[in-house]
Amino acid sequence: MEILKQVLLYRIDPLVIIAVLLLMLALSKVERLRNPVIILNVVISLRYIVWRSFFTLNTADYLAVLISGAVLGAELYGFLQSLLFYYQSGPEVKRFPPGGEGFRPAVDMFVTVYNEPKEILERTLVGCKAQDWPEDRLNVHVLDDGGREEIKALAESLGCGYITRADRRDAKAGNLNNALKQTRGEFVAIFDCDHVPVRSFLKETVGFFADPRVAIVQTPHHFYNPDTFQRNLRLEKEITNEQDLFFHVIQPGRDRRNSAFFAGSCGVFRRKALEEVGGMMTKTITEDLHTSMELHSRGHKSVYVNKDLSAGLSPESAAGYLRQRERWAKGGIQVFVLDNPVIKRGLGLHQRLNYFASVIYFFNGLPRLVYLAAPLAYLLLKYPPLMADLRTLLGYYAPHYAATIIAFNMVSKGHRNPFWSDVYETLMSFVLTVAAIKTVFMPFGHTFKVTPKGERYKDFSIQASLVLPHILLAVLLLIGIQAGLFSLGRGGSRDSAIISLVWAFYNLVLLVTAVMAARERPQRRGNIRLARAIRCDVHSSVDRTGEMIQCVTTNLSETGVSIVLPGPVELVSPSVSLDLVSSYGEVTRLKGRIVRNDVDGKGNFILGIRFTDMDQGLTRAVIRQMFSPEDSWKGYHKDIITIKLWRFITQLYNGFRVQFIRDTVYRRIGPRF
Repeated sequence: MEILKQVLLYRIDPLVIIAVLLLMLALSKVERLRNPVIILNVVISLRYIVWRSFFTLNTADYLAVLISGAVLGAELYGFLQSLLFYYQSGPEVKRFPPGGEGFRPAVDMFVTVYNEPKEILERTLVGCKAQDWPEDRLNVHVLDDGGREEIKALAESLGCGYITRADRRDAKAGNLNNALKQTRGEFVAIFDCDHVPVRSFLKETVGFFADPRVAIVQTPHHFYNPDTFQRNLRLEKEITNEQDLFFHVIQPGRDRRNSAFFAGSCGVFRRKALEEVGGMMTKTITEDLHTSMELHSRGHKSVYVNKDLSAGLSPESAAGYLRQRERWAKGGIQVFVLDNPVIKRGLGLHQRLNYFASVIYFFNGLPRLVYLAAPLAYLLLKYPPLMADLRTLLGYYAPHYAATIIAFNMVSKGHRNPFWSDVYETLMSFVLTVAAIKTVFMPFGHTFKVTPKGERYKDFSIQASLVLPHILLAVLLLIGIQAGLFSLGRGGSRDSAIISLVWAFYNLVLLVTAVMAARERPQRRGNIRLARAIRCDVHSSVDRTGEMIQCVTTNLSETGVSIVLPGPVELVSPSVSLDLVSSYGEVTRLKGRIVRNDVDGKGNFILGIRFTDMDQGLTRAVIRQMFSPEDSWKGYHKDIITIKLWRFITQLYNGFRVQFIRDTVYRRIGPRF
């Protein structure tokens, strides 16, 4: 112990530490050097963790030991999570489907629905029916656990099968198993009712089943609407979707070690493999992860295609987001308790570690709460959570923190940074803590709660029960900060006060950001509008006898389109006709009324048209134009985490006055110069 103490407390020249961090920063610019960066991060962080474990515990009395031990335990959990994150997110395997044009087996496409709006389901069914696949080898089925007549009529109008059942036993897993018994396709593609596939989905996934060992082919979940953090914080262009890190970093890394798993939607199964394990697992409420683990334990392979081949709806409210995460947490912990991957027969070492990482993540609620409340131990109770002077703490913690940021930013590939991870976990912390405690002690009897889709808010609103714990903790931190400043002014323990005050202020920022993310902004637009660059021929008269202008769309919805004109155009009639020409050759002929003819902030001449004389066929044709092109979602996952501190502070300020902000709506029908 004395030798360890001398080694750890040996004063390293700060210039050496700075040089190592600069080396890490330089290496992080080259993707193939990720391992040296990770190793340096682990070494620096391990130095901090060992020092914290052996030389900083507060042992003044039992309460001090409890507080100090809890904080250390949270840090050890965080360090374990970092190691598992690096382990999971290895180099990506570049996947190219090996099946040739002649490999076109029979496929059943299952679309599950319970109580979601019919309009959302219709988009998905249109996308499924538009697949570039032999018609006689494709059957689309609606799996309706709600038993609604309007859903049955919708399915019939699109030529889809309709499968329902008398009860909802085993929820989604039971719904899928019921459909498996009534269909015969060699392969089964599964979609939630809001995930719309592009027309090449089957062509780019089914070919991998030419390898008879492959049982699962999974693709990412891409979302065509902003998540609750992007939308409510007005940061749609500054931060990526919260799920992008998992689908574009972790899943591709797991794929290298045959550990990528079915994510509940946008995946394809070999029917024979599913039947071998008795269908979808019903023992837990995360049937996707559990079924994948069972298949892997039987020696089957999985393939992950890291390409956005479909798009769905991210939870549209904080309540929906937390309900979804609560279900995932309960299901993951059920797997941990009832079928732990560490001891499950048939799994390889890499698979055990990857599945363990999946289920252990859902215990993060309690460690996050410990982090959030820890500074109050000194500020209100005068119990320092760790015993160290400020200079020594900085000597160990600052290099650990800086190294972690460098390595994390490199491995995450721009899809996340540590601050936003802290924000996401802060919002989830109370819900996940309760879910974890309940599930550990009562692993059976949990129900599958469907994530709500199609939610709309006419005005600003917040569900108080979701954020009341966050607000109460924020108030305690404010009281603690005031008490700490008072203590500092009266000559209290200067180092402990400064450490706790800085820590409390950061936690306060996290809590305020989380509460703001839970405050729903109004959703004034009734239809989703997608950015789309589609060739468009506009005729200045409804009968197409007038002037024709060739142009390109900027965005498109089921009810209207925005078009970039080559120059200022004065249209005599407010009614026009237009042709949308897709990249795959479909031409959609429409009529519309001009609602905007103006210049935007970038000097582009914009024409806004609201469609008229729409019928069912035209609406579905527009849906295909919106969702079916093979390159629909190309380029959506470039590095966009570029938010600067001043920008974030501005957004926080806007959040407080957001009720006075209204989106500017332009309705000029002639450009003004």
